[in-house]
Amino acid sequence: MHGKDLTRVALICSIIGIVALFFVVQFIEPQKIEVKNAENYVGQTVILTGRITEARVNSTAFLKLEQNGYEITSVIFPRELRSINLTSIRNKTVSVEGKLSVYKGDMEIIVKSLDIL
Repeated sequence: MHGKDLTRVALICSIIGIVALFFVVQFIEPQKIEVKNAENYVGQTVILTGRITEARVNSTAFLKLEQNGYEITSVIFPRELRSINLTSIRNKTVSVEGKLSVYKGDMEIIVKSLDIL
C-alpha cells in the first residue's frame, strides 16, 4: 500500500468509528441512582426518584427531592420549566433526569425532564 492509500483507509475507518460512536451514544440510558450516592456521579446525567418536599417556583424552579432520608436540590431553568407542569408538585413522587453538579458545596441536579409517578 502506498502512503495515499493508507491515509484514505485510515480516514475512512476514523469516520466510520465516529459515526458508530454517535449512534451508540444516542441509545445509552442515564443510570438510575440513589440520592445518597449522588456525589459519586458529579458531572454525569442520571435519573433520581423521590418525593418533592419543598418547591419554590419563579422563573427558575428549586425543588427539594427526598429519598430515604437524603435530600438533593433539583433546579429547573426557564427553558425546561416551560415543558414541565409543576402544579401541586409538593409531596408527589417524581422521577427526574438531569446532570449532577455541586453548587456552593451542595449537591444539585440540573433537571432536563421530570415525570410525576
